Amino acid sequence: MVAAGLESLDWLAETQRCTTNGHFVPIGSQGFYRQGGEKARFDQQPLEAAGAVSACLHAYRITGDSRWRKQAWSAFNWFLGDNDLQLALYDSVTGGCRDGLHPSAPMKIRERNRRCRS
Repeated sequence: MVAAGLESLDWLAETQRCTTNGHFVPIGSQGFYRQGGEKARFDQQPLEAAGAVSACLHAYRITGDSRWRKQAWSAFNWFLGDNDLQLALYDSVTGGCRDGLHPSAPMKIRERNRRCRS
């Protein structure tokens, strides 16, 4: 079962990598990726990047293979600007995260994503 999970994660990691620059590119929600079709490039969602970080770190813990740690960093860095637009989604001032990445700009930070201030 672990081997099947790692094989699936390997396929997903390859599928979500920019063939030009090598950065993490989650499948977009504007069309997704149907068998035999093309991958939707946008709207890229933070949930996909967070899930990739978690899955890759789990794979690293199981296997000890450093490539999974590298994949986790690649997905994490998507939040910090290593993405298609080279723009950060994480706001270090508020602790908030934009809701996704449109073709021309990150989506706005919604109130529900903002960290409470005292």
